[in-house]
Amino acid sequence: MKKRFALPLIIVLIFLATGFVASTSFGQTNFNAIVNLVSSGSKVFGGKVANTKAEKIEELESSNYGCAVSGSTIEVIPINRNSKNPVYSYAIPAGIKNKTGFPLRDGQWIIGKYSGKTTITCILEGDPPLEETVTLSTITLYGTSKL
Repeated sequence: MKKRFALPLIIVLIFLATGFVASTSFGQTNFNAIVNLVSSGSKVFGGKVANTKAEKIEELESSNYGCAVSGSTIEVIPINRNSKNPVYSYAIPAGIKNKTGFPLRDGQWIIGKYSGKTTITCILEGDPPLEETVTLSTITLYGTSKL
């Protein structure tokens, strides 16, 4: 009796799983890309966008430093947040596009992968000019929620 129910149940589960993966309905993105992102063994991150500009860059620019940023920077509150590192800063190079197609804004959920570092130089004009450098992890792939 149990065998009679087990086989149809397995077939239904396989059907649902393959239909879900093939449906590409994670917002407007390809779900397979997200699965590959998580399973690739790369450094991954996820959380909520706290700010669409890295705190250190914002702090320097508010002190009249000019920061040469090719692309953008963000602050992310990680999913597994702890009090030691409550927020992480990342650089998003100009050529890296959001896989979901939604505009990046505060409060969105974000998932992605990162690799390497980006050094941003900020200069305060004067005699002599003052130079500060900020090093951020570089995002190589990401997607965000709609809201």
